[in-house]
Amino acid sequence: QQLDNVLTALNKTTQEIRGYIFDLRRIVAGDEDLGRGLYDIVTEFRLRTAIPTEWQVTGCASFKTTPEQRYHIYQIAREALSNIARHASASRAQVTLDYGGCTDDVAQFVQLDVRDNGRGTSGSAQMGKGLLNMRERASLLLAEFDISSEPGKGTIVKLVVRQ
Repeated sequence: QQLDNVLTALNKTTQEIRGYIFDLRRIVAGDEDLGRGLYDIVTEFRLRTAIPTEWQVTGCASFKTTPEQRYHIYQIAREALSNIARHASASRAQVTLDYGGCTDDVAQFVQLDVRDNGRGTSGSAQMGKGLLNMRERASLLLAEFDISSEPGKGTIVKLVVRQ
């Protein structure tokens, strides 16, 4: 049993390292579409967890970001989805990217929502390292960040990044 637990942990770590390497390649590549990168993360999550996950993009679909900004947005999305897989006991999830405030087909902000229908938490739930990391990344982006959750009603992670 202990050997099985160790092998499971090693396999999980290997998958996470591969994900980080994949993201690092994106940073080097430079001018990737934010929506495409998030779609890839959602697809990877669906395949890895078998949790039905809806992906939706709204708005004008153009928002200028640096590779570093995209990296932080990707990592916030990945951590939010990882929390769903590890803690939520959810039967489904939804990821929405809204390109908002469009002027001449260029968004003034993007809003990323990651939500689940899992068990949720109370306001007194302890904040883990993953949530702290997401808040820190949002701060680096000078973005708005919020987590709302109710017991039995799931959790919503919301990130708003402005130009």
